[in-house]
Amino acid sequence: MKMTRTPVFIYILVVTFVTTMTMGLLACRPQPAPTPLPPVLRSLVLTPVSPDELKPGYTLQFTAIGTYSDGAIVDVTSLASWTSSNTNVATISLGLVTAVAEGTARITATKAWLPSQAITLSVIAPEVTLSAIEVTPTLPVELAIGETLQFAASGKYSDGTSADITLQVTWESSNTGAATVSEAGLATGIAAGTTEVTASASGVTSPAVILEITPN
Repeated sequence: MKMTRTPVFIYILVVTFVTTMTMGLLACRPQPAPTPLPPVLRSLVLTPVSPDELKPGYTLQFTAIGTYSDGAIVDVTSLASWTSSNTNVATISLGLVTAVAEGTARITATKAWLPSQAITLSVIAPEVTLSAIEVTPTLPVELAIGETLQFAASGKYSDGTSADITLQVTWESSNTGAATVSEAGLATGIAAGTTEVTASASGVTSPAVILEITPN
């Protein structure tokens, strides 16, 4: 008896049809939208670009502006990592620079592995000026004719320091007939009388010290 293959063939057709229809229906189903990638930082720029010179102890605020791939421009000052190339000259935290000592330092910021341009910051020493001169001894002094007395001058400066400037000042006796004062501040009694001794430098003059010359 001869066997027929028709049922098997029909079965294959049915399976193929069902499979094709199922795949078609699945292909027609709406697919979820892909998750957008977060914007990427494209550039990082610091301001001010040309900062003024600072004196030790003064501060300056830098700002870091980031530009992202979606066009957004964001202040990332508090999010960036800040660096000073010379912390002996200037330190920096969250963009705030503190000048420490005279010199230069390069300031940079980094975010997401992207560095900013480097800004050169100059720290200059404050100008120190002579503010006062003090002569010692300060009280009225008696000196015999022919005797000598060494005066000293101390300079007081605008930064709070002081120094011996005895050899840098100009000494003056108001009455050279009574006493003279050398360039080194050495007074010599000449004749009985009274004189005032002062020291001057850079437009600053000390208070006068009264020197009385007495007979031997």
